[in-house]
Amino acid sequence: MHFLCLHGRGTNAKLFEMQTAAIRYELGDRHTFDFVEGNMPYDIDPNVKSMLAGDEKTWAYFQEDEPKTALKAINDLDAFVEAQGPYDGVISFSQACGLVATWIIHRMRQGKLSVRCAIFLSAGSPAVDFDSLKEGNVVVLPQQKMGGIIDIPTAHVWGLADPYAEVAHGLSMLCRSDVKSEFIHEGGHEVPGAGSKEDVTSIVNIVRRTTLLAQA
Repeated sequence: MHFLCLHGRGTNAKLFEMQTAAIRYELGDRHTFDFVEGNMPYDIDPNVKSMLAGDEKTWAYFQEDEPKTALKAINDLDAFVEAQGPYDGVISFSQACGLVATWIIHRMRQGKLSVRCAIFLSAGSPAVDFDSLKEGNVVVLPQQKMGGIIDIPTAHVWGLADPYAEVAHGLSMLCRSDVKSEFIHEGGHEVPGAGSKEDVTSIVNIVRRTTLLAQA
């Protein structure tokens, strides 16, 4: 499967390649991955500072308190997929998870295909109503009323100690339960790597289930 990969706020595409290296290795060479850089300068995430060179630039896809930047990010993602796709799936981390979920729902409402599956790692921003962004507002999609709206196979990973755990859980509730897989690890806002072999194995297992469902 061919995956589009979007990093978190205050990091960059190169780092996301490193963060997902153990997972991608265990998945094997049947998959390909395109890592897309954010285009909005953003202060480095303190959690990953030690993993980056001192002069390395870090980015985000949008500014949370500026709806226009989120609207642009969705339109940019849409244009990128139209130009460079199609993609079978998308792997997103932190801020990018809300962007991807919002984009998927927006495409669904337009009657357009997005991707066949989605992997959400430590979701750090919620899915929002696309039309509200056009009006300069941010309206988070209510999971009570819209549970299961994302009907493609999805995998959700987050940590018990993640300060965004509630956001990650809320995003997972928007996804259809019979094609959804979840894994909650003991860590925080991170992508478990080679130092957490059991976690990596669990993540790989649910990603494999998700890709198999997507190909069914």
